[in-house]
Amino acid sequence: MSSSSRRPDWLDSLISPDVSVKRALTSKLARAVYAAVTLFSLAAIFLSWNTGGTVSNPIPYDSDSKIPAAVELDPSADNLPNWTPEPAPKHAKGRFHLLIPATSSGRDLCKLLLSTQILGYPTPVLINYGAAEDADPYVQHLAKVEGLLKYLEHQENANPDTEDLVLIIDGYDVWFQLRPDVLIKRYYESNKQANKRLVEKYGEHIVKKYNMKQSVIFGPDKLCWPIDYSRPACWAVDPGNLDSYAFGPQTSSKHEELTHPRWLNSGTIMGTTQELIDVFRATLHDIQTNYVTNSDQYYFAEIFGRQEYARLSRKPELLEERKKETYGVTVEPKFDNGTRAEPDYTGVNRTEYFIGIDVKSELFQTLAFWKQFLTWSRGRDSWVPPFERRDMLPYSVTNSSVYDTRLAGDIVSSQKPFSIFKDSEKEEEKGIVGTRWSDVELLRNTVSRLNPVIIHFTGEKRFREVWWSKLWFQSRAEALRIASAKQRTDKITEELIEGMTWYNAEPEEAEEVSNAGKSGAWSDRGGWFGWNTLCKAYEPEMYGGDDYGLYHPGQQRAQENLQDSKPPPET
Repeated sequence: MSSSSRRPDWLDSLISPDVSVKRALTSKLARAVYAAVTLFSLAAIFLSWNTGGTVSNPIPYDSDSKIPAAVELDPSADNLPNWTPEPAPKHAKGRFHLLIPATSSGRDLCKLLLSTQILGYPTPVLINYGAAEDADPYVQHLAKVEGLLKYLEHQENANPDTEDLVLIIDGYDVWFQLRPDVLIKRYYESNKQANKRLVEKYGEHIVKKYNMKQSVIFGPDKLCWPIDYSRPACWAVDPGNLDSYAFGPQTSSKHEELTHPRWLNSGTIMGTTQELIDVFRATLHDIQTNYVTNSDQYYFAEIFGRQEYARLSRKPELLEERKKETYGVTVEPKFDNGTRAEPDYTGVNRTEYFIGIDVKSELFQTLAFWKQFLTWSRGRDSWVPPFERRDMLPYSVTNSSVYDTRLAGDIVSSQKPFSIFKDSEKEEEKGIVGTRWSDVELLRNTVSRLNPVIIHFTGEKRFREVWWSKLWFQSRAEALRIASAKQRTDKITEELIEGMTWYNAEPEEAEEVSNAGKSGAWSDRGGWFGWNTLCKAYEPEMYGGDDYGLYHPGQQRAQENLQDSKPPPET
């Protein structure tokens, strides 16, 4: 018998006293039983590996990207938290906060508040409301960042059993056109897609080792501001995932209108409480230690630029390629002379802040250099020529053309625009309860083919007047506001988003103030401001007048056509 097949000594010692037993164990039957037991054991082990059986130190994987969902960082990497680009939901409940830096009221703030209330957003918390405007820009910008950071830190440990998601927006040039469930869905989906692109670009090992992910989203700009293309905040940032010729054959030429929206705009920010705290602490530190200009956007962009440079440095070939890109601006072309400054990391012990840009305007739509690519349209008016006739057209028309204005599924599944009127006693209000999102006009980005949730009036502020009458709710704005105040609920949607039930957040003192949270806003310093206090004086300028029909071809026609037309299916 070979040494490899010889029985162990301990087995011989056990059976040697009894020869009959010894013979039994060495019989053909015994060997068959032994083989069967061995095969059964191996099969059991195999099944445990493939059905989630108990395994020592398992690493969960994402089914699409096959990336470890949560692993410890390499000891040689930066001293950062665990890498968790797509973690499993930690909580069963999510809370959504809305913060608005605003020192005083006015018509434009009230337009924003009106849109938040009609669409079911959290009651806003006004940051630094009532504070005197300081003549020193340094003090003013410091107060804005400090005020937001202080409120975020107060919320840091307030709700350990919930996921706290925070939206921060400018107070005087922002409107909402879609509901919060659409915004929250797009936030998480945008992060997932960005994290997959990081892996495609850098590889799993680098992404995991250096803890790269996206979970803090800023609005997009088509111009790096303040302009200085030697700054990493301008030259090192990723161009995004729009098509190379998204704006035509001259895309990324020396025309701002044709550049990719790759730069950070600090007027709209969304992220989890803790990660926003980290970003704001780093920004405040920069303002205090290296004050350069009176623009808080400059300091946020500096943090972003350092992050992007650090990422590129992990793959030197990408860094050198990015340095060779040139940027031109028709206004002041002198700002790109080819110099590519590298960031100063003195005293910096962290570079990764999980910042990304909403380049497709899924969440935030800025206006500057964008307006010729924006349109007001209805989903029901979508038109795609019959397939068999497309080859007869003198130009290319496809399902993704500008004529295809069908709405995204997250909008279609959202609560209908006028559903708040379901219990109304007025026939004209009850008659429009069934109006679908495809029946109302929405602002649409013709490049990304998406309807953004938020409109941010960067650049030409006059469009705050020109476009106000175009908002879908404007014809019934007053009635919608009053109805929403009466029926306000904290739950955002019955649908689970990322495995969580979502609620609008309210400050601790909400239960102590009569009718609070139903109409108006909170102060970060404590206290409640009702609608009449903030906005009553501006109502005549906000509610629709006789010129409504000029802007909306709209509600009545949509209802008349419902019976005799078949719009394209909503997808």
